[in-house]
Amino acid sequence: AVVLSSVFVGLATMANPFKIYSETQLNKALNTNGHYVLAKDIELNNFNGGGSFGGVLDGNGHTITIKGANNNQLLLTNNGEVKNINLNYVGVNKSLTTSFSFFVQTNNGTISNVNLSCSNVNFSTTTQVLEVLNISGIATNNNGIIQNCKTERGYANEIPPKQ
Repeated sequence: AVVLSSVFVGLATMANPFKIYSETQLNKALNTNGHYVLAKDIELNNFNGGGSFGGVLDGNGHTITIKGANNNQLLLTNNGEVKNINLNYVGVNKSLTTSFSFFVQTNNGTISNVNLSCSNVNFSTTTQVLEVLNISGIATNNNGIIQNCKTERGYANEIPPKQ
């Protein structure tokens, strides 16, 4: 049974990456150091943001759609390699107190061929902000490599200037 299972889902190794088919599997993978590949498009409806990722995630050209009240970026820290993914944020309402990036807060690894699009995204602040807030598509802080990535803005509402 283990051999048959590893053929369909993988072992999270370089030679046999774990195939991700669901939101639950993706949430678990984003907090580990294994090798993963998206096996289909995935929609995240109850997503609160990933943690520190140190493995390899190959999107295989698939799309991750993040809907609703997402309070965090896809990854907090990338220490690994993320590639070949389309990210689509839809209907996100984000209250900012610090700078924000849709994909990763801090990149220490490699991000390549990531395409980000946003539609119906709203930003606001609930308290007085004493610093300039930056909104980034791919990474707020980059200590690694970002190559061949693209961001598209749909209908995003900007933070109004401080009065």
